[in-house]
Amino acid sequence: MNLLIAAPSKPSPSTKQLIEEAEKDFKVDFLNFSELSIEVSTGNIDTIGLDLNSYDFVLPRIDRPRFQPGFHFMRLVESFGVKSVYPAETVLIAHNKFLTLECLAKKGVPVPRTILTFNKKFTKNALQKFEFPLVLKVVDGSGGLGVFFLENEVSADSVINSMDSAHRELLVEEFLPNDGEDIRLLVVGDKVVTAMKRTANKSGEFRANLTAGGTGKKFEAPDELNQIALDSARAINAKICGVDVIESEGEFKVIEVNLNPGIYKTGLATDVNISKHICEYIKGELK
Repeated sequence: MNLLIAAPSKPSPSTKQLIEEAEKDFKVDFLNFSELSIEVSTGNIDTIGLDLNSYDFVLPRIDRPRFQPGFHFMRLVESFGVKSVYPAETVLIAHNKFLTLECLAKKGVPVPRTILTFNKKFTKNALQKFEFPLVLKVVDGSGGLGVFFLENEVSADSVINSMDSAHRELLVEEFLPNDGEDIRLLVVGDKVVTAMKRTANKSGEFRANLTAGGTGKKFEAPDELNQIALDSARAINAKICGVDVIESEGEFKVIEVNLNPGIYKTGLATDVNISKHICEYIKGELK
């Protein structure tokens, strides 16, 4: 069986681990799709230097900074009818925080109350519908970047004025009181293969992302939380993803779904070979 693992840059530690594990069962090729050219002509779409027809399955690793070439690449995968873990539309949804929340909310997944705004005036109007503290986010942030904790109107004005000059779409979101922790659940196929509790690296920091300096340890998720993660993956039509959840005042709420979860660091923290689970899932899909 021929497997293509595709990412927008040289292999990360997570992708390297995936390649090493997959080579036990597949003939594996790696593609940097940022270097791919796609050609269209009347009645035809094709690649230059890549034969997608030669692969049984495509496993994409699409990060936020290069999601646009990732979207075009997945459109191509769809047009060739090659099996994969999500359609192109999912790339657009998962890399836009509001689209993600919208899809989750429609399926009844618990999410924080959030308002999307497009300019400074309406962002400030939206603040009046919340009590401080609250959270302000850019719709396309990742790794904890573009997330701001607003304690009062003074801090809000400073951030909003800065973001307005950059013409950014913003999310005004209720603050979920917690101890600087969140939970990352890894969904593969129709099950949660592991979960990790992430803790912010210093007092007063509310972003627990590992890329923002947080630490992680294995977490035994209750059935209710596992079901929320599976419902979240289905809501955006993804077979492999990380689901980020905050527990606040006895309730779980999903804050993000990540198509490119760092399986290497999560695996180290939880002592679970996530790559093996992914490869087992792909083998099941190709039977």
